[in-house]
Amino acid sequence: MRIAATLKIADPTSASPKRVAILGIGNSLNGDDGVGVELADRLIDLNRTHQPVHNLEINIINGGPVPENYTGALRKSPPDLVLMIDAAQMNEAPGKIGWINVGDLSGYSASTHGMPLSLLANFLIQEYNCQVGLIGIQPEPGAVALTIDTALSPEVDRAASEIVKFLSSLFWEPTS
Repeated sequence: MRIAATLKIADPTSASPKRVAILGIGNSLNGDDGVGVELADRLIDLNRTHQPVHNLEINIINGGPVPENYTGALRKSPPDLVLMIDAAQMNEAPGKIGWINVGDLSGYSASTHGMPLSLLANFLIQEYNCQVGLIGIQPEPGAVALTIDTALSPEVDRAASEIVKFLSSLFWEPTS
């Protein structure tokens, strides 16, 4: 994952972030569009049972379909880094994981959200003077349902598990 080269969390001597916010985005009643909030819920559970590396402060937020409503929750401990996680139409195979830079967010399709993520990212950068990035997961075609569907497609569910494993290795101490 390109994110590994971008973040130097595990190096306590570097100028790495000390406060990280992970913002899961999506609609859990809309198939694969709910992958971001599903990931946030999995990471919240992980954070309850594991110690962050190097006294890193981690704030995980299930932002649902309107993540801009949760920016106030970041004021208590302004982040150095915000990782947004969402389903992303990247014209790739279902379950493909991509690192989307803030400058590339304007071309990113997130039609289920009230505010474009590029505006949210720019607000976070201005408000908190932080880095912002997006981990996108390609949904299965047609899996972003028009009817209520809480299940992720198998490919997207596997991608979610891969992201949890990867972020766990970056942000939390291994269990003994």
